[in-house]
Amino acid sequence: MLFSAAAELEMEQAYDYFESQRPGLGDELAAEIETGVRQIAEHPMRWPQEAPGFRRYRLRRFKYKVIYRIKANQAEIVSVWHLSRRPGGWRANLT
Repeated sequence: MLFSAAAELEMEQAYDYFESQRPGLGDELAAEIETGVRQIAEHPMRWPQEAPGFRRYRLRRFKYKVIYRIKANQAEIVSVWHLSRRPGGWRANLT
């Protein structure tokens, strides 16, 4: 599984935010993202299309989606995007 630099930064920022709200909450977010990444790795075509060439996995507890694409038979996480942010704004991560 590959992670773009932007996706890694988004995960770090989300983790820090939730940890600042309640100690341990960032760890709970990280565990849910890890579950999503495992699901994507096991069944990359299972999740709905977000845009042409991109799919999304919606976290259950947190209002985030993991956006990914398949490159060279491997999933690449391009964004961990909060659902209240501007729709499609994650595309800026592709530059």
